[in-house]
Amino acid sequence: MQIRRNSSRLMTGVVVATASVLGVVGVGATAGAQMVFRATQTIGDDSASVITSRSVERYAKLLGLDDDQKAIATALHEGYSAAATEANREFQDAMTAARRSFEDTGDGTVFGETIPAARKKRSETYERLESQFFDDLALVLTEAQAESLPRLERLRRRETLLPAGALSGETVDLTELVEDLEIDATTRQGLDETIAQYEVELDRALVKRDAIQAKGREAMSMSGGGGNYSFDPGDIEKMRENAEKAREASLDVRAVNERYARIISSALGEDLRPAFETAFHTQSFPQVYHQSSVQDALSAAAGFADLTPDQRRAIQDLAAAHQRDRESVNRRWADAIRESEQDGGSGAMMAFGGGMMIGIGHEDPESPVGEARKARRELDDRTREKLLASLNDGQRERLPKRSEREGDVRVEGGPPAVGVHQMIIEVEEDDGGGR
Repeated sequence: MQIRRNSSRLMTGVVVATASVLGVVGVGATAGAQMVFRATQTIGDDSASVITSRSVERYAKLLGLDDDQKAIATALHEGYSAAATEANREFQDAMTAARRSFEDTGDGTVFGETIPAARKKRSETYERLESQFFDDLALVLTEAQAESLPRLERLRRRETLLPAGALSGETVDLTELVEDLEIDATTRQGLDETIAQYEVELDRALVKRDAIQAKGREAMSMSGGGGNYSFDPGDIEKMRENAEKAREASLDVRAVNERYARIISSALGEDLRPAFETAFHTQSFPQVYHQSSVQDALSAAAGFADLTPDQRRAIQDLAAAHQRDRESVNRRWADAIRESEQDGGSGAMMAFGGGMMIGIGHEDPESPVGEARKARRELDDRTREKLLASLNDGQRERLPKRSEREGDVRVEGGPPAVGVHQMIIEVEEDDGGGR
């Protein structure tokens, strides 16, 4: 079997959560003889590995830290954060050098050697810093507080492992949704046992999924000297098997989330249930409900001080209409995604962590998902055109720049990602001629 790389490129800029795809698709009637791999992998985004200040606040709440202990935890985090920032700076420097080397020479070894080595070094530093942070934090705990350390470990695994999912509802942390609600003490007490059970079950599913993803990443390593790749015939089927195992593990994680979401919802009063269910739905489909650039533009325009009364009224009406129509289109898109995930058909994506995902086949633009995404894009485009028509030249210049990756989801917090490694590879069965 021959592997021929048609193209390979390193793109700089902010990398988004949905950017990484490894696709396998048959070509025409000769699918048995030829397959096309379209592979991309995010490079540099390791934000889930970084302990944030918000995380420290959650740790303090879970452990029941007093003010003095909180001050110590904050100081520990400041030291941790400074060291993590330095490790990330070194990584960014290595990435910049790799990008320049690739642009100058076209040598693909940066993807199989230089970049993985730099990423491994940063990951090992992050792991060491995290271990030191938690060891030091444990020293200031009372015996009673130390009993909550297993729950803290599960919380940390949710922070690091949940983002590695791809299915709708798979990456949601229900404990966060409950924390964000203004729940009275009685209701909260009634939920405590349910939340504790949820944490244990989800943790079990996440650990299992992580182990399967790690094996998949190792099997689908993008390593190769000078951009040359070699697979045995059995590797293709192995990739499919790994994708199916990852899909089953992801379904298990999602099932835990959906089951406990129903249990929690039923335990909430009518005043809180709608907010919880809405939050769970929107977080289940981040690619659908993220803030789009046209929404940013509408918000910015509404704040312009030099609007005429007619302009202000037109923008308010346009924003209201867009919000109303967007809700309907978004629901259609979310429903289409959920349906497409049921059988893992063409275009469905499975996550393998580490910025790697795999999709079997290309998404059909005329599929329900493709049509729904197109409808949302067209709605946003029409709204933008109307907004631009209502503003003068000077006002248009002050609008936020339109996103080049309108449909993608940006990861908040953590170190910035650097780029995307993308390959288009043709795989052909050997004809025995030793080509």
